[in-house]
Amino acid sequence: MKEWLSNFWYHYKVHTIVVIFVIIIAVYTVVELSNRELPDLDIAVAGSDTLISKNLDQFESEIENLIQDANGDDKTVCTINNVVLPGLEEEDTTLNSSFDLNRLVASVASGETKLFVVNYDMLEYLKNQYACQDITDVYEKMNIPHEGQQYYYKTSTKNPVLQSLQLTDESCYVFIRVRNSAIRDNEEQDIQYQNAYRVLEEIIKNDQQISE
Repeated sequence: MKEWLSNFWYHYKVHTIVVIFVIIIAVYTVVELSNRELPDLDIAVAGSDTLISKNLDQFESEIENLIQDANGDDKTVCTINNVVLPGLEEEDTTLNSSFDLNRLVASVASGETKLFVVNYDMLEYLKNQYACQDITDVYEKMNIPHEGQQYYYKTSTKNPVLQSLQLTDESCYVFIRVRNSAIRDNEEQDIQYQNAYRVLEEIIKNDQQISE
């Protein structure tokens, strides 16, 4: 037996190490996924700003006070996906233009991110990807004058809901990820979308209060 093991190790040492390494990674990944805190709302903040941790933490905490539990763990969790895309020019708006742009497009495609806070460049790009949900009903509910269908809401970065992010642009654009057949219809998804609408309506409500 000892001789067989010695012979096996001599011929298959590299293969064995690789297999063991793969198994360890697989087990680690499964454990991490099982222990991962699933968000009740995932928000993408995309633009030229790299957000600092304390601002993100404060913003997440404030949003968690607005939303409801979507996954049944008796707590509300908001996660922020900060995508930094400085100086994105029109000729650069291809899927391979940057890692961050690919990551932003992936977040749209996956359907995990429901609410987007973006600068003008990102809005124009994602509109062309048909990423924005029709929110005309929100405009009507909040008595906002409009013409035709509406797919985003323009607000100030000083809006009380967004202020803790300390974005450098004067304005930003908020939209909800379009809901289509790529997103499973279940109760958790319903509540996540409700949370996205709740945050959007809170942003609009603050703008209305400021303008009064």
